Amino acid sequence: MQSQTLRFFFFFLMIGILQALIDSYVIIKWRKYVRRRTWSAYFYRIPIGLAMLFFCLSAYATWQRQINGVPNVWGSTMSVLLALWYLPKLPISIVMAITDIGKAIVLCWEILRKKITSAPTPTSPILPTLPEQKAAQQHNESELKSTTPSSSRRDFLQTAGWALAGTPFVIMSYGMAKSLYDFQVYRIDIPMKNLPRQFDGMTIAQISDIHAGSFLADAPVQEIVRITNELQSDMIIISGDWVNARTEEIPRIAPYIPKLSAPLGVWGSLGNHDHYMSDADHQRLITWIRSTGTNLLINQSTIFDIDGEYLNLAITDNIGLRQYFGHLPTAMAKTREGASTILVSHDPTFWDIAVREKTTIDLMLSGHTHGGQFGVEFGTKQFGVAQMVYKQWAGLYSEGAQHLYVNRGVGTTGVPARIGIPPEITYLTLRKA
Repeated sequence: MQSQTLRFFFFFLMIGILQALIDSYVIIKWRKYVRRRTWSAYFYRIPIGLAMLFFCLSAYATWQRQINGVPNVWGSTMSVLLALWYLPKLPISIVMAITDIGKAIVLCWEILRKKITSAPTPTSPILPTLPEQKAAQQHNESELKSTTPSSSRRDFLQTAGWALAGTPFVIMSYGMAKSLYDFQVYRIDIPMKNLPRQFDGMTIAQISDIHAGSFLADAPVQEIVRITNELQSDMIIISGDWVNARTEEIPRIAPYIPKLSAPLGVWGSLGNHDHYMSDADHQRLITWIRSTGTNLLINQSTIFDIDGEYLNLAITDNIGLRQYFGHLPTAMAKTREGASTILVSHDPTFWDIAVREKTTIDLMLSGHTHGGQFGVEFGTKQFGVAQMVYKQWAGLYSEGAQHLYVNRGVGTTGVPARIGIPPEITYLTLRKA
């Protein structure tokens, strides 16, 4: 856990440095533009003041979150405000940086070219300029000046540059709105060495990190349920974080979760956010989950029997940063020895802590990371902010005969946006290795 705490520290430190660099770079460019147009100094002084304010608020919000470990309304509001302040500047600063680099390359080339062309050669003595040559030179200089942008033209180009710099923000905003509820089905085959023949081909649909409070309308929740049911999997697993932090969020998803259906049942675990509330509210959440027909197991297990062959399903409560509610020995106590085992544990860090090379568990299903919500995926290659904090953060990880799958989640927390990391519904197929 200490290692993960250090990862979080360096992650937030790098984010803070990045925020300061982006703000400084964009504001310096903006100030030059304002001064060149002789506008009031308030046009850049106000953004400077806001930049300092948001930087301090960002640091304070991060510190509060780490001290309390619990998100609240103030923290969620700050996440949205900080996203609106910083995210637009990221593509804008990238466009400006590319422009500046291009200008620097052109300038270096011009300097180099002038040095090469102006250097006298030994075989070409410098002759005095004749009147006809001087007149031609003056004519060429006059033509060159006529092609140099005037002050008004330069202002127009700079204004157009600022307008174009804002284009990525428009594109990013559209992408955020489009990808936030662009639910993708990830189809994964899981080879299991000890899987009985009777379970070969068994399918599991996994949903994770619903975060009921992150949905502003019912339609996305309806879509999640529709897609999941249409997969017609043998089993459905919901791997934690049903809400952000309040039972008041439940009505958003209450009409739809009971509609999930699978032959081998709907099974669920608790996540870290499901503990960010009073004990009374926590019990109300548990009672509601079980009332939906979901088999919520808390450090418990069940055994599936087909023709005398067995498959264990064990589910722990959350174990992660500053949470120790799970207990693997208790969850495994009633499993059938020697049978293939699937473990559901919300936080993927638990795999390295207690599962990998320490047990005979074949497959662990997790969520928690959301895939970072921001990243880039190219086929099997993926890069995201979550990998700065989590060793296993999205997709399938294997070590020998043991496997971990980290679901990217369907909801959001913190910034209500996803860029490059779409919300995920996983369709797992068990295969006998």
